[in-house]
Amino acid sequence: MPLGCKIFVELTTTVYKRNLVDKFRIIVYNTLMVTETQIKEYLKDKGFKATKHRNALLQIMFSNKKPLSVPEILDLFEDLKLSPNKTTIYREIEFLIQEKILVEVIIGGDKKRYELASLEHHHHLICNNCESISDIKVNTDLNTIQKQLEKENNFKIKSHTLEFYGLCSNCH
Repeated sequence: MPLGCKIFVELTTTVYKRNLVDKFRIIVYNTLMVTETQIKEYLKDKGFKATKHRNALLQIMFSNKKPLSVPEILDLFEDLKLSPNKTTIYREIEFLIQEKILVEVIIGGDKKRYELASLEHHHHLICNNCESISDIKVNTDLNTIQKQLEKENNFKIKSHTLEFYGLCSNCH
């Protein structure tokens, strides 16, 4: 079952041919926002070890509200008094991407960054001067625009990104 899904089992008892019969109804629903603890439990349930670097990486990702590059992640590891090598970080990031816990975000054409996959769909404001990144939610119905583009261009859109570049309040 994908991470972020919860299961509820509803039990009802009915009489069928003079016997009590228990009926189960399973309800699965997606909860977008998951906690760090839920992710750790999910990985443990799948038989993965909770390494200090993996736990620290999860802590870093949950405590930062913007997509992070590997150099930024390494700096934040230093703040935690940990010094894993870059290969370990890339390996942990790839593992968390495969487990659908992190997603790769490409900003500025080729700058790879990573953020939690459980975040609600959003876009970014990027400062051209200090390179700060802020998450934003666009209130316009992009699904309608996407469907229109698909129809008009006979094109199946698999994903999209939308970034706005300019100057943040500290730089203008």
